[in-house]
Amino acid sequence: MSMLEILEFIFQDFFHWLGTVILIICIPFPFSHNSFISIKNENKED
Repeated sequence: MSMLEILEFIFQDFFHWLGTVILIICIPFPFSHNSFISIKNENKED
């Protein structure tokens, strides 16, 4: 294995891991964002 092949393998694995982390962070975000908006609207009505 050349150094370039090792680096390519490491970066492939890193970006795969990074993509998984971004998905885990982004999937619940719309739900928390919507509940945050509804809480803000309830406070405005009071």
